Amino acid sequence: MLPAADFRRYAIATRRPRKFLSQLLPETCQETACSGVYDLVVGALPVRLIVLDALEQHPRNAPWGLFAHARDQTQYGFAHYRPRSEIGIFLRNQLAKAYHLEETDMAYTVEDFKREAIQDLLEDVLADPKAIQILLERLNVEERLRGLDPETIDAWLKKQGRRDH
Repeated sequence: MLPAADFRRYAIATRRPRKFLSQLLPETCQETACSGVYDLVVGALPVRLIVLDALEQHPRNAPWGLFAHARDQTQYGFAHYRPRSEIGIFLRNQLAKAYHLEETDMAYTVEDFKREAIQDLLEDVLADPKAIQILLERLNVEERLRGLDPETIDAWLKKQGRRDH
């Protein structure tokens, strides 16, 4: 187990929390060399505050831009973020959909997000034969046949030469 000194606290805000920062003593809030990044002392331990809307537009900050409030930061994030994994691609695509719908008059709920995320994930899984095999191996016979009418099952069995009629 790592010692407690190896852990740091971070706080993330989309916009600069002016009211909160005004309540701190001046010596407990220091700007760092990076714009949008502050070192705070709140209680006994230091906290690094990252203000997403104030970060420098640099490729290393592009992932943060995906969650920013300021439109220019968000656009920069989507233009420059380079996912390094399938899950990164998936999450970026889900966020892109959410932002697109947010610009319209449609309500976009957590349930909408979950439904679309599951649909997208299923599309990815169903495009991969290995993933389909893994999925099928986890289902029992009843689960595999659920939703199929008896005629469809009979027709398939006949085609396979497994049922005589």
